[in-house]
Amino acid sequence: MSKHESPTDGSHAPRRGSPPLGWRRWVPGDRGRVLGGFVRVEEERRTEERMVRLREAGLSLRQICDALEAEGRRTKRGGRWAAQTVSRVLARWGRQ
Repeated sequence: MSKHESPTDGSHAPRRGSPPLGWRRWVPGDRGRVLGGFVRVEEERRTEERMVRLREAGLSLRQICDALEAEGRRTKRGGRWAAQTVSRVLARWGRQ
């Protein structure tokens, strides 16, 4: 697994750069699973899993973006979903 990939089994977190969807940097006082200075963000993890389920159901990347928007799910920075962003998340999960 490269440094840019998101763990699918919770075994480790990325070590450099901005954390991908599903992770954030650890700060003092955090509870929960801390791996390599990163903490799992459960709501974002559920969004990742939703993307995988939608892709397995046969939706296109653009259709997944539309579905996530309709469900009120936002990107890590609160923006709108782009097909390229969804593609990168799915690639980290080994699905495209």
